[in-house]
Amino acid sequence: MQATQHYIKHLLRHGFVVLPRDDAEKFLELLRERGAIHLFHVTRLSRYVVVELNKAPCLRECDPKCRDLASGKKLIECETSCIDQCVMERMNVFVSKVLGK
Repeated sequence: MQATQHYIKHLLRHGFVVLPRDDAEKFLELLRERGAIHLFHVTRLSRYVVVELNKAPCLRECDPKCRDLASGKKLIECETSCIDQCVMERMNVFVSKVLGK
């Protein structure tokens, strides 16, 4: 349980965590049980598993919202703000599901 809490703190701080294969299955099972697995992208390597926040939905959501209507150019400041907000919302969902807050 101590290791799991450490991994959760690392995920919250950095948005990803690298786990040894043995610990990864327990951690992924916790995410599945709590209904939070869909928030993450999991990459399995030979000895490690990388679990990172899936930002693709945020990119898809923010791209059309942050375009100039006349020229179609991306508004970088808007997009950055939108993605940051979306990522924070996804992290809050993770916290509420896993930590029960």
